[in-house]
Parts: sequence; structure tokens; C-alpha cells
Amino acid sequence: MMDDLRERLCALAEPDYQKFSLSLVPGAEMLGVRLPALRKLAREIASGGAIAFLEEQAPAVYFEETMLRGMVIGTMRVPLAERLEWTKKFLPQIDNWSVCDSFCASFRVLEEEKSTVWDFLTPYFAAEAPFSVRFAVVMALDHFLDGDFVDRVLAKLQEVQCENYYVQMAVAWCLSVAVAKYPDQTLPLMRSEFWSEAVLRRAISKCCDSRRVPAETKESLKLLREKL
Repeated sequence: MMDDLRERLCALAEPDYQKFSLSLVPGAEMLGVRLPALRKLAREIASGGAIAFLEEQAPAVYFEETMLRGMVIGTMRVPLAERLEWTKKFLPQIDNWSVCDSFCASFRVLEEEKSTVWDFLTPYFAAEAPFSVRFAVVMALDHFLDGDFVDRVLAKLQEVQCENYYVQMAVAWCLSVAVAKYPDQTLPLMRSEFWSEAVLRRAISKCCDSRRVPAETKESLKLLREKL
């Protein structure tokens, strides 16, 4: 299956897109397959033969192969407990922000499953592997930044100690969206001592770039940045 799949991926590759993608994910062994094509292929695999595809688990050579595995895990229709087990096995394979974020975006979280998925995520906010931490943060951003979970998300963000650039960027991104959606809960925390200067500066910059953050909020955050 893996050889046939690799042939299909090679057939979908675009040299110009490969060059562009490598500028975003330097050092990746990349073919240059666009995300819509990967998503279509992932849906095809997920609809029949997902477990056989995952159980083969031949070492991925290309970025797209790892991306595809994450998309299949995120979208396949199996009991949640089984999907979380595959997620646990997949996380050590994530070594860049793009695979991490696409995996999170593809991950189906049904409303009735949210508490279970949240309980699964929480240990990863303190994981040793940076991209496992980013996984927890981006999952929180994509699926849990709502009225029922926002306070829990903000509490877990305060516990993140990882100084990896990609983790700090994810925390800043999540904070900026929380400011836009839930300013009453988030703005007081922005003025606390929970955050490193790097995270706070990046979060403020993202807020200032956002069209969803009111002008007066941006001005107050700029004043906060001047005091750092």
C-alpha cells in the first residue's frame, strides 16, 4: 500500500509548490503536494481501509506522508478511544508546525466527546516534546476556545513552560484569539506575570494585526508592550 500511495503522491507533486512550501517548512523532505489534494486522499483512505493504512506504519520518507497519516487519524470514523490511541502513537512523528496544525484542524471533535478529548489533551501542555505541547495548544485553539472551556484553556496556557519558538508562537496565537473572543476573561490575564516577555510581545502583535480586536483594546495593549 505504501509504495502505491507514494506513487500517487509523486504524481500529485508540483515543483513550484514544493519550492514555496520549503520556504515555510525549511529542511522538510517534501514533494510539493497541495493541502486540498492531501485532504481528498485522506478522506478516501479514511472512508475505507484507514486501520490497514495506519497499521502498515512504514517509516515516512516525505513530509506529505506524515501529513496524510495525521489527516486520516483526524477524520477516520472509529470509536473515540481508538482514535485517541492512534493519536498517541502519531504525536512523536510530528516534527514541524505545519503537520501539527493540519492534524489539529482535521481532528473531528464531536460536542459529546469534548470532555473526553480535553482530558486527553491536558497532560500534553506539559509534555517534553515541543510539538506535543504545540499540539495541545492548537487543539485548544481550534476546538475548545468557547464559553464552556475558555477558562480551562487560559488556565492551561499559563502552565506552559516550553521555550521553543513554535510553542511560544502557538500560545501567543491562542491568546490573541482569546482576546478577540473573550476580552473580559483574557485581558486581565494579559497584564499578569504568567507570560514570558516573548510570548506577551507576540500575542500583542497578533492582537494589533487582528481585525477582530477593537482599536481601544489595541491601544491599551500597545501601552502594555511599552512597559515590558
